[in-house]
Amino acid sequence: MRNVIIGAGAAGLSALQAIREVDSSSEVTVVKKENAPPYSLSSLPFNLAGDIRDEKMSRFSDSYFQDMNAGVVVGRVYGILTDSKKVILEGGKEIHYDRLLIASGSSPIMPRIEGLDKEGVHTMGSLSETWKLREAAMSAKRVVVIGAGFVGLEAAIALRKLEKEIVVVEMLERVLPKMLDPDMAAIVQDMLEANMIQIRLGDEVKEVLGDKHATGVRLSESEIDCDLVVVGIGVRPNIGFLKGTAVKMNKGVIVDDRMQTTATDVYAAGDIVETFDMHTGTARTIAIWPNAIEQGRVAGRNMAGVETHYSGPQSVNIINVFDTPVVALGLMSSDVEGAESLVVNRGGSTRKLIVKDDKAVGLQSIGYVRNLGFLSSLINKGQKLGPLKERILDERFAYPVAIK
Repeated sequence: MRNVIIGAGAAGLSALQAIREVDSSSEVTVVKKENAPPYSLSSLPFNLAGDIRDEKMSRFSDSYFQDMNAGVVVGRVYGILTDSKKVILEGGKEIHYDRLLIASGSSPIMPRIEGLDKEGVHTMGSLSETWKLREAAMSAKRVVVIGAGFVGLEAAIALRKLEKEIVVVEMLERVLPKMLDPDMAAIVQDMLEANMIQIRLGDEVKEVLGDKHATGVRLSESEIDCDLVVVGIGVRPNIGFLKGTAVKMNKGVIVDDRMQTTATDVYAAGDIVETFDMHTGTARTIAIWPNAIEQGRVAGRNMAGVETHYSGPQSVNIINVFDTPVVALGLMSSDVEGAESLVVNRGGSTRKLIVKDDKAVGLQSIGYVRNLGFLSSLINKGQKLGPLKERILDERFAYPVAIK
């Protein structure tokens, strides 16, 4: 049996481990686009800021693939021939498979802004990109970050730790607009501004100025001088090489609860897949680490012949804003018509529970992490709150005691 895994990120390596847990002898080949040891994307901003040294970025030992009895091919995938079961790499190299996992991850979205091809414009979507950004930042004084979402703020915070002047430009009216309600986002904005990060909301970058190198940006009605520009408006699935194949796609790859695609013996996992979200009642991509790990595990077990079903994605986002944890679980208030919000402020922390029909459907928390596992379980299982509703956000609340 020839198993091929495209991608050495969270989903791909989770699948490799799942295969080896039940099958130690079949052939496994991992195709990865970077000639670098396996690393976590979530560690990139910490590496940029200098909190994690380069030599500590690897998730595993140098002998990991050898220990897993897996071959490695470095290269970019050009296409897939699902009829003849071949993976085609740039340059024409072919890899035959019996079962294939597509875990090709995502790449930074590049908006249609004039001048983004200039020197001094960076993203932070891979380790190599992060190293280029860090090197460029050494001689920079002011950085403009495009986007105040998760990716943009992680870059802004990391660069501020390097003592750069930071201006974040966001076209929407709040920071973390896909993660937090306006009232919670306002608290995070205050935290950012208290740490000398300038926030420009309701505006957008129209052009990157300069000759060959970026020297500033032009907004709707003003300009900002800068030495660097970082694009951080989000990511999109790496699925362009699947066009024209038997793999059905929408915004991402369509899979069933075994992580199998519409192509025979082809599975998909991680940032590229659309899975059914019970909270919204729709299929969507949720590109976060826990989902990639679990999807990879399910795909790997099924590739190894052990039928396993995926229970559905989690919606969990966690960002550290200058060592203060900001957490969002489930849905925002704007996602739920007629939702009730319970807010507790205590000891410098703020927690907000979003409730619909006596069920917790979302939680937002700033500076407080106790009971998050229990609350996430409540949201995912859709359990009725009953008399717990008025007590559940109390910092003294203890789930075992409440049950007793």
